[in-house]
Amino acid sequence: MNSKKNIISKNIGKKIYELRTNKKYSREFLAEKTNLSPNYIYEIENGNYTIGCIPLINLCNALEITPTQLLLDFIDIPKKELEEILPLELSDLCERDSKIILELIKLMKKNKI
Repeated sequence: MNSKKNIISKNIGKKIYELRTNKKYSREFLAEKTNLSPNYIYEIENGNYTIGCIPLINLCNALEITPTQLLLDFIDIPKKELEEILPLELSDLCERDSKIILELIKLMKKNKI
């Protein structure tokens, strides 16, 4: 497995593991929800397999996430698209969290992060 592919597989596997354990799903329970074997999920979580499209969709549905949440670290999103996505994401936050995000943005602009 080439280096970039290995890094991506390990990152996605780690996220799937964290999401599964945060939901307190056993590997067997997730396997039942996704029609995947527990061993296949184990191999994905350990970064040993590069996940295909159908298993990715099944896992996202079972874990109640979008593929973007798993792949965002490796996808370049154009600024124009980000400007469209951000208001939608912010609208789901409570007022306190929105204010925190606003303060972070101000801080980043001030420090040119």
